[in-house]
Amino acid sequence: MINDLGKRLKIARINSNLSRKQVAMRLDVSESVIGLYETEVRQPSLPILIKLASLYNVCLLYTSPSPRDAHES
Repeated sequence: MINDLGKRLKIARINSNLSRKQVAMRLDVSESVIGLYETEVRQPSLPILIKLASLYNVCLLYTSPSPRDAHES
């Protein structure tokens, strides 16, 4: 699992001035699923990550593991 993915997603969502409900509606998922991603209970699929990166206007690499993460595995 990508370290801090949920935290990164939450920060990107807040910086985009979007609520969980708004994100869920745009991705056609439930609001609780967005919460599960942000609390790292569930990890989004690659297609969902791509949509989130586009929605939040961040590089997909923002959601990718950093070199530090690779050393911690």
